[in-house]
Order: sequence, then structure tokens, then C-alpha cells
Amino acid sequence: PLAVESRSKAERGHALATGIAPRTALAQDVRLPEDSDAAAAIAAIVRNCLRQVEANADGLVADDDPEWIHQMRVGVRRLRSCLALVRRDVPPAVLGHLDDDLRWLAGALGPDRDLDVFTTQTLPAMRAASRHAAAGAASFEHALAPLEEHARARLTAARRDARDAVASKRFSRLLLAGGAFAATPRLGAPPGSAEAAALAAPAADFATRVLTRRHRKLAKGVARLADMTPGDRHRTRILAKRLRYAAEFFAPLFPGRRTRAYRKALANLQAVLGELNDAAVAAVLAAELGDPASPGAAMFAGRAAAQGEGATA
Repeated sequence: PLAVESRSKAERGHALATGIAPRTALAQDVRLPEDSDAAAAIAAIVRNCLRQVEANADGLVADDDPEWIHQMRVGVRRLRSCLALVRRDVPPAVLGHLDDDLRWLAGALGPDRDLDVFTTQTLPAMRAASRHAAAGAASFEHALAPLEEHARARLTAARRDARDAVASKRFSRLLLAGGAFAATPRLGAPPGSAEAAALAAPAADFATRVLTRRHRKLAKGVARLADMTPGDRHRTRILAKRLRYAAEFFAPLFPGRRTRAYRKALANLQAVLGELNDAAVAAVLAAELGDPASPGAAMFAGRAAAQGEGATA
């Protein structure tokens, strides 16, 4: 079996010779020339996202640190968000397999990440809260212990599934297909078509339209945040995530203090919505890991409700 390698021979040889441990690859700002058109900008963004996905593959397969999966998952989400920017301008056949493979990979990585957050963050937080209720500390621990046991067993299986996915031919096909898409003239839009004309527009104009449209959608959602159900809040979180990624992608085209402040505000909003989502996911997991009517499941359901009320307030 063959695997895609983005490092040069010199980089790989230096790492082998020095024994330097590999590090997780974080999201990096995209370099966009000011005079680039929309197609060139999207191609650069695709390559940037693919690099983050690929660079975390070896560590994910060989190391137990959950940060490898987290960062690859970030890369997958960034790439899916990038492709969504041009979905109306690219023939469906061009993105078909790539979309399917990204959805498959996201599904393979998601359970591991959810269970990791549950076991390493949510459960310890619940235990810390129980210490403040001295009279009920023993009963808290009695309720949480079986959930942790089941969660860790499922986490082991989920991590194995994630590793199998990244070591598979389908993962290599995904990386190669993404690179081929980025190298295709006009991203596959037919010459002379309206779609090709849209992708030939200046990247800054294209970005302005995208950011304006996504900002309006998010603003409508945030205005109703206090009255939303957990499902609605999750959808609003997705809107915030997509807008944040788009703002990060195109930030080089809009340098300045306002751009940095806008990105920071989006990051803060996404963090709040992410905490709400983690609490809601934990409640669902607790119900799946044991009896939905068990004390442990009830504790997590109550925690999710309390966090929702507190954050929206």
C-alpha cells in the first residue's frame, strides 16, 4: 500500500536522522496573492486544508495522543467548508467522490473525538463539581463510574476505527482527489460558462459576497439564541464555524485591525456554542452508554440544560 507524503525527502530524512518526534499540524493562514482570482484562491485554500489533514495522518496511526485526531478533524471541517464556497460554481460530478470521501472520513473521526472529550474533559468536570457537594460525592461517583467504563471501552474501538480509516486506500484517494481538484483549471467549471466567469472574478470580490451572505445568516440565528432548542443551537454553531473558516481563509485579502477583531469575535462565539454542543453531546452519550433513566444520564441531561440557560443568558 502507498501513502501520500507531503514532506520533501530532505524533511523526512532529517526527521529520521535526528529522531525528532513529529508534532501535530495546526491550521495555518493561507497565502493569497492580492491579484488572485477566485479559482486560484480556492485552489490555494484546498491545498492548505489538505496539508493539515495529511500531516496528521502518521501521528494518528502510530500515537495515542488524541490531538492528532482533533487536528485532522479540524482540517476535514475546514476543507468541507471551503468546498461549500464553490458548490454552486462547480459541476456536481467534480465534487462527487471528494464530498463523499470527506463525509466518510468525518464520520470515522467524529466518535473518537466525542468520546475523548467525554472521558478527559466532561467526566472530570462532573467529578470536580461533585466535590463541592460533600454529602452527595459518593453517590455521584457511583453514578459516573459505569459510564466512564463503558465510554473508555467504546473509545478504544472508535480509535481503532479512525486508524483503520486513515490507513486505508480510501484515505489516500481522498488526498489525491483533493490535489487533483485544486490543480484543475477553473476548478472544473466549463469554459465560457457563468460559473467559470464567477470563478474568474477577483478573489476579494468573491470573498466579500461570501462573507456578507454568511454573516447575515449567522446574525439571524444569534438573534434567536436564547429561545433555541439544542438542535437549533447546533445549526447556529455550524453557521458560526463556516463563517469563521471563510473569514480565516480570506483574511490575507483584508489586512488590518478590523479583520483581526472580527476573527476574534467569531472565535469567541464559536467557543461558547462549542461548549453548549459538547454538553448536549455528553448528555446523548451518557444516555447511550447506560440506561437513559439512570442517575448518571440524568446528571448529564441536567448539566446540559443548565449550561444552555447560563450561556444564552
